[in-house]
Amino acid sequence: MAKFDIYRSPSSSAAYLLDLQDELIDMLSTRVVAPLRKTSSNSRFFGRK
Repeated sequence: MAKFDIYRSPSSSAAYLLDLQDELIDMLSTRVVAPLRKTSSNSRFFGRK
């Protein structure tokens, strides 16, 4: 796995997962990922009004 690669999620709560783990710690058997989901048109982001 490479940093910033996107993978299809096995879970139904998020369609995709973004791999955030750097190759510096590739020897670990775990990964650091962030779920990617669609936002609704009326959702708000932090810092925006």
